Amino acid sequence: MRREIVLIACLLLAAPARGAEPGATSFDVSPTTLDLKTGEAGLLYVTNHGERSVTIQIEALDWRQKDGADVLTPSETLLTSPPLAHISPGVRQSVRVLARPAGDRSESTYRLRVSELPDIAADASSGVHVLLQFSVPVFVGHSATAAPDLAWDAIATPQGAAVSVSNKGRQAVKLEGLTLNGKNLGPSAFVYVLPGASQHFPAVAVSGTLHLSGHDTRSGRNLAVDIATHS
Repeated sequence: MRREIVLIACLLLAAPARGAEPGATSFDVSPTTLDLKTGEAGLLYVTNHGERSVTIQIEALDWRQKDGADVLTPSETLLTSPPLAHISPGVRQSVRVLARPAGDRSESTYRLRVSELPDIAADASSGVHVLLQFSVPVFVGHSATAAPDLAWDAIATPQGAAVSVSNKGRQAVKLEGLTLNGKNLGPSAFVYVLPGASQHFPAVAVSGTLHLSGHDTRSGRNLAVDIATHS
């Protein structure tokens, strides 16, 4: 499963950049996705592979989607302990994660943002330091037996067929390997569609009856759909 990682460049003006230093930080997180049950704690591990200590902040965020984009806001129902950790070289830090969502409607969706905090004293000597940040999906109340409930649509445009999908079900889906008449659908390797949300894909230049195929890795089911085009 691909790690979702964001790199943030932190420019320190106290000294000129000299490239990577031997004491550069390096850490990773595991697992890259958390599936939890309501009221039962799970564990996230942060391992420092670098040559110096690193300070990590863990933020719990509610995860929604609007107009095809992720919307992240501080969560009051996803808890982490500790929210801040100072990790020595070669040490693995465990983070306890507990969710208490309200009600039992759809599957609850969150993200953990794991960010390296700048060490001003250490970074001042190296000029430029790249801070690491991971975004870990967290799902609560997933049913392994639930089938995806997706509604597909396609609009004819001068550039080709513009496909969209709406998730009518109670479970998030993770769509991979999407193709339309054999052509890749979208620039990303995968796309999440949360319950009640929609995603729109760039137009694909294809002709004839539209046939979409792919895979939902969360349910383990293959997708094979014929889509009618309208203008």
